[in-house]
Amino acid sequence: MLFLKAFQESLASPPPPASPEENLRTDIEVLGSVARRAHRRLRQGALQNLLEREREELARSLRQSLEETRGMAERFEQEMGHAGPEHASGDSQAA
Repeated sequence: MLFLKAFQESLASPPPPASPEENLRTDIEVLGSVARRAHRRLRQGALQNLLEREREELARSLRQSLEETRGMAERFEQEMGHAGPEHASGDSQAA
């Protein structure tokens, strides 16, 4: 009986908020997943029946996405270069 009550309470309480690291990991995983899906659609011929104007719009969207992804990747590399063991725990005085 106690188990059922605890189980019901756990369902009623919201899960703890995700950490910034978990959110970033999820964002990067979603980015990869969306890229794989878009690539699959291209291989299946998604551009074949589009008008030139529609193709140009998609090309613009792709360029913008690539710029944003490059910017994120550059920032990631920059942060990785600065992140040492003292940053892993968030306590720069610990090292």
